[in-house]
Amino acid sequence: MNNNDLFSKGTSKRNKPFIYMGVIVVCIVLVTLTITRQSQVVKQNIESEPTKDAQPVVENPISEIYLNIAQYEYFYRNWVIESKESATFNALSQGIRMYSLFDYLKQQGIELSSEKEQLQRKLIAEQLSYDLQDPQFKAYFDTMLAKLKIKEQDYIDHYLFIDKKYEILEREMFETGKGLTDDGSGFMSYPSGEQEEKFKNKVGISIDYLEYLVLQKPIRLQPMEPQPALMSGGHRFEFARGKNGELIFTTEEFPPMNFPDAQRDLLLELKYQHSLTDLSRYNYKQYQELLEQIAETNDQQSVIAKDILVLFDIAHDILEMDFGQPVTYHFDEIPTFDKNTLRKHKEITLKIYEHEYLFRTEGIPQQFYAYRMANEQMVEIYGLFNYLEQNFDVTLDEETVDALRVKANETLQQQMQNAYFKKYIEALLTKFDITIDTYIDDYLLVLAEYETLKEKMYEQHIGLDIKGRYNIGEVYASYRNAANFSWKELYSTMDTLNNAELIEALDPQPELPFDLPEYPLQVGINAKGDYVFIGVDTLEMWLTEQQLQFLKELVTNNSLPPLSRYSIQQYQDVLKQMDPNNTMRNQLIEILGIYSNSI
Repeated sequence: MNNNDLFSKGTSKRNKPFIYMGVIVVCIVLVTLTITRQSQVVKQNIESEPTKDAQPVVENPISEIYLNIAQYEYFYRNWVIESKESATFNALSQGIRMYSLFDYLKQQGIELSSEKEQLQRKLIAEQLSYDLQDPQFKAYFDTMLAKLKIKEQDYIDHYLFIDKKYEILEREMFETGKGLTDDGSGFMSYPSGEQEEKFKNKVGISIDYLEYLVLQKPIRLQPMEPQPALMSGGHRFEFARGKNGELIFTTEEFPPMNFPDAQRDLLLELKYQHSLTDLSRYNYKQYQELLEQIAETNDQQSVIAKDILVLFDIAHDILEMDFGQPVTYHFDEIPTFDKNTLRKHKEITLKIYEHEYLFRTEGIPQQFYAYRMANEQMVEIYGLFNYLEQNFDVTLDEETVDALRVKANETLQQQMQNAYFKKYIEALLTKFDITIDTYIDDYLLVLAEYETLKEKMYEQHIGLDIKGRYNIGEVYASYRNAANFSWKELYSTMDTLNNAELIEALDPQPELPFDLPEYPLQVGINAKGDYVFIGVDTLEMWLTEQQLQFLKELVTNNSLPPLSRYSIQQYQDVLKQMDPNNTMRNQLIEILGIYSNSI
């Protein structure tokens, strides 16, 4: 990894699967069972052990039959064709949303009457009987019952009725107000987030297990360059190459919104003309056959149909089309690496990464976010180290490590020819009371080792499945568990850092010595008595069009680096050297002064 470029692209570093962590993850699933399904690759040394902060496990209030059916239905009939891991995530998320509401209302004595339950079951059974007159649905339904080893009445009682019960109770709650609470602003609402947190605690689900579950979804692969030209109208799909050189999607999904307008319009036309539901695994073959018929004609739509079929063929070849068996979960167990041979990160490595991210990232991240990024990066780096070493005995030899150290040192010395960078590094060493050798060995060398090992893993296909992926959910969770580096502690620290940065806006707002944009943000005062911008984001948000244009020209004419905590002094120095009678120069100096206080 080039240390000079490491923090120059802001949040682009987060092009990860959670990434789309990234989400991570507000709509986290609550579950009651741990995934025992085999992972994508062999992990001989990854074992499971109870989570350290797990609550006492109670009987699962969510019907296992419901969860199994929901997984199956999401896999085959969800309007976005996704991986089985995504189907599992969505099914459990839906289950938690429903059962937490049931639990919340039951505590207040609010339930469906026996008469309403009986009526709904009768109506559901009648509707299902009607739906089963469709030969395609009946074949699908009979296969589902056989695979899940359930009966038709189970499908009614444990799935269709649960959906209907949730629909009725939620509607009646909002219509009557029964069960709603004052949200503190005078509005009556259902405290869904708070209730789901209580529900998690009630059934003993840890944050670390939830994050482990979320990261089970297949990672996004690096897109190939250049991208193949497969359709005349363009599209939003991205492609990579599989182990055998075959064309594959970078993600395990086939969303209709990725098609260009003409292709989406044709799919929509087929849907209504032939009374189909949205494209899914359930009706995939129907859509394909209809498109093949259109492709054989010579009209304008034949070209569009052929374009869609190209992607249909790729999707069919690389996406799982058979559900197999429902996943079983157990939330009180998380995999772990062997603690006796664990290569664990040093505290100084974490601190330096946090400092570097905070000071050198374009976009000026806040302290709590820089801490999170450093925390997650340690897990990514050392998770990979331990995954390769403990499972495949893959490490770097001393000669390679020595060569990386020499190169890191040479690069650093070159960078320190820049007076601003030299001053920055000297301040960093003083802050952490470390030597330049420690900075190299415990930071730069770690990054270089990681990049080298990752490159070796992908080049030699070590620990990857046929699509070039490894299960980061298991790897990351195994490292966190073995290193006692929990998500719970991470979130606690982030909350503390975030709350420490809150500053109230002044009322009324002060007169400032520079022009403001049409919709200016607010100003407050920090503990030192200096003006600060509230809700600090990129500097551009505080600039008028004229100021922004002046800043762009300043950067271009003086070859300035992207604006960051590290480089802001350089911007200020350049401005001070300009004509003091330049109005725009004076305004930028004032703005950067307040901005510097804010970051």
